[in-house]
Amino acid sequence: MDPMVEGTLTWTALQTDDLPGLAELQRAIEYFDDPMSVQGLDELTDSFLAPGSSPRQNAVVGRDRGGTIVAYAWNHLRNEAAPRSQMWLEGGVHPAWRHQHLGEYLFGWQRSRAEEYLQQKAAEQGGDPVLWLGHSVEQQQASVVRLLEQLGMAPERWYFDMHRFFDDMADEPTVAVPTPEGVTLRRYSSEFSEPVRHAHNAACADFEGVNVVSREAWEAALSREEARPEWSWVALENDQVVGYAMNCANEEEWQDQEYSEGWTDRIGVLPSHRNTGVYRVLLIASMKSFQQAGLDAAGVGVDTGNPQDTSELFNNLGFKSQDMAVLYSMQATLADGEVLWTAPGALGPGPLG
Repeated sequence: MDPMVEGTLTWTALQTDDLPGLAELQRAIEYFDDPMSVQGLDELTDSFLAPGSSPRQNAVVGRDRGGTIVAYAWNHLRNEAAPRSQMWLEGGVHPAWRHQHLGEYLFGWQRSRAEEYLQQKAAEQGGDPVLWLGHSVEQQQASVVRLLEQLGMAPERWYFDMHRFFDDMADEPTVAVPTPEGVTLRRYSSEFSEPVRHAHNAACADFEGVNVVSREAWEAALSREEARPEWSWVALENDQVVGYAMNCANEEEWQDQEYSEGWTDRIGVLPSHRNTGVYRVLLIASMKSFQQAGLDAAGVGVDTGNPQDTSELFNNLGFKSQDMAVLYSMQATLADGEVLWTAPGALGPGPLG
């Protein structure tokens, strides 16, 4: 891997010793941009040490004359053994250096690295490998959106947080929850752990970047301090799980946001039961649990390929959108040794119902 991105900064491959400096850069970006999420030193270290991450081959940092890291790019590889592997793009530039157009060079380097990786995979494994590239960008980052579109990427999925406050509610959601014909709603209990895990993996199987959740990881999530299985719900048809809403409470955030909120951590519906009303039923049941627990609001993170219809669903239930991000993507294939890039369309409605 050639770490050279451009000639203004000194560029090197990312090393373990660079992580504290990269964390400092993340804090500077956070202060200026106020993003939805940031990575601290612990998260960066986990990414660096993750199996198969190979950051020394897929990440670069740029330093100014004083040796301070002011820019970086990081390509995260996923599903390398599959014919269609994934490469998630990550990067950032210190606000004081954004006038140097470093973002354009960084994206160019990442795309070149992606082409290099695809050629290498074809040489080692044969066949016609396919590489998917994705980059998540917040809606207000107009300059990054322009760069992604110039690179040839197109929107594929939308992510946003929705919040519903209870102080302006009358009877809903305390009214009885109407369920679709043949579907029964049950409070979650430990007997549903494995069936719900399998339903979650099936509901998310066709979404880029969503990995299969192992039994160990699922049980670990349920044992977190934030988990509230007693507020969670399962939708059944003929005793088979067709939908689920796993809820939690991030109490550490309540003081800063100045209200208490129940959060729907994982929610989904099997593909066979999407657009049947199951998703809406699960949302209402979750809101009912939060309200009966004496909380001020309900919150949920949404992942969708159809933001207009999804927003309508949540708006009809009184939710308001906050903090939207968009997944931009493109796909590379090989033809006669040349890399061809295409921008796929949206993948569909997501795990909604």
